[in-house]
Amino acid sequence: MADERATEQIRIVQQRDHLVIDGERIGYALHCYDARTGAERAANQARHALDGALIVVLPGHGQTAFPSALLLAESALHGRAGVAWLADIDPPTGGDPARVASVEQIRAGIGETPLLMGGIN
Repeated sequence: MADERATEQIRIVQQRDHLVIDGERIGYALHCYDARTGAERAANQARHALDGALIVVLPGHGQTAFPSALLLAESALHGRAGVAWLADIDPPTGGDPARVASVEQIRAGIGETPLLMGGIN
């Protein structure tokens, strides 16, 4: 079904939130690009699983989500799952260890949010 996907039909969901690591409040934005067709989305919902690996992008030091938009769109269009995420974490005072802990907490909490299964059910 990946060949039926179209750039114009990519659904983009952005969620801004925060978490607390070692007493520090760290903000983040989670961007979800969903290029699945309606049939793919319905099949994924029925199985509670994507058709392939979810692609997750983390911008490097000093980078923002904006330059990654094309990468996410292409990844969603051509990846088996049809979904790509970007976690844009505000720079924590705690440095890289706090950033790693943030990623782990975001990943653990995804199942509790509407972004489950690619963001748009």
